Amino acid sequence: MSSNINSIGAEINFVKINDTLAYFTKISEENNMLKSQIYRTRFINGTWHTPSLSKYNFFSRSTANIFFGSKKEVVLNVTDVSTNNYTLIYIDDYKDTSFVEIFKDSYNKNLNTQPIIVNHNKTKALYFVSDREGGFGGLDIWVSIIDERGNFGVPINAGSQINTSFDEITPFYNKYENKLYFSSNKDSGQGGFDIYKSEGELNLWGEPEAVKKLNSKQDEMYLTFFNSTSGYFSSNRAGAKFESMEFCCNDIFSFKYNQQDTPSTNLKSCLPINLYFHNDEPDCCTLSTKTNKTYKESYIDYFLMQSDYERYNKKAEIFFRDSLRHNYNKLNLFLEELLDEIQKDICIEIQIKGYSSPLYNETYNLNLSKRRISSLVNYLLEFKGGALKKHFDTKKIIITQIPFGESMSPTEINDKITEKQYSIYGLNAMLQRKIEIVNILFKK
Repeated sequence: MSSNINSIGAEINFVKINDTLAYFTKISEENNMLKSQIYRTRFINGTWHTPSLSKYNFFSRSTANIFFGSKKEVVLNVTDVSTNNYTLIYIDDYKDTSFVEIFKDSYNKNLNTQPIIVNHNKTKALYFVSDREGGFGGLDIWVSIIDERGNFGVPINAGSQINTSFDEITPFYNKYENKLYFSSNKDSGQGGFDIYKSEGELNLWGEPEAVKKLNSKQDEMYLTFFNSTSGYFSSNRAGAKFESMEFCCNDIFSFKYNQQDTPSTNLKSCLPINLYFHNDEPDCCTLSTKTNKTYKESYIDYFLMQSDYERYNKKAEIFFRDSLRHNYNKLNLFLEELLDEIQKDICIEIQIKGYSSPLYNETYNLNLSKRRISSLVNYLLEFKGGALKKHFDTKKIIITQIPFGESMSPTEINDKITEKQYSIYGLNAMLQRKIEIVNILFKK
């Protein structure tokens, strides 16, 4: 970043709001004490201009680590240096001056810092860093659920996949990948604090992966994304400004990924995809876990049975239109996107769950759910004349099968073969006979 932004002091947490406006935290020394304040800067004629103090400061205290939510919400942290009182502040920017101290009564004795707000579908959450009791040691990332009234729930630890006995700090959720980025100084890194990423939400996360392209032997932290391919982070690596001792102070660095290396969000936007089957299909009356049929064949056979289903079930027409056909069309859109995406320098893991209704016994139904997944794999292998097959052969596309059989069937589903108007043609049974593409993971 330009000398208008970086100095011989420390600059952290660069948050770009739009093409012309950004905020960041500057740390300086006053009266032999460190003080942080939040600045704003404008990007004009290709240059970030000299920053000015923002309105988001409490001048008797240090203010840092600002984050802007999706609905003009602002969170930041404020520190009373004289008392080491750490406070998270929530600001409703529609009201300009209205703010709330988060966890005011119970937790200010702990370090509370680096807050962000994330929307996971219908769940809204505050992530932050704390040294409170109940963690794994050092600084951990914690999460608090925000209810519909804006109340912050009791914090829970983000879990052992994210947190370690070392320090985990500066969380940022990348909505373009649905991944949490954070920094850790655990001893498996390249040195100092390294940036990691993990897919999941709340306290359920996958194995973190080091972001090697951004890490060095020094510290990397405070990563933020502006869009799917570019963002900022702070580091004391070579090139950062200093007064008397190199590697002493953090500066802000920018990065940009090549578009071809960046997974798009189109694949994930197709999910979930529910693919339905007629009773005991494909290949009835067998314990085999494999089939030579494709899902397309099973779909066509099922669709041709619509009139039979309508004799038993008045809602069958809606199911065949809105569930069976709609999801088959979604599948083909998904495969078109997959064909484009797999040309990039990435591997893609597709996670598929398999289900059955409760007719027959558990072993039979478990194998049936595996057979249904097998039919989808067959369809993928022959899609567009086998255009995806070579990517299966080279392990660029990996299928993870999660068969449940009847174990996830609601108890109200009829399991009597003598009452087939319910156990076969009933809507609950029809909706249970399916496989579901639930998730995809992008891997380098």
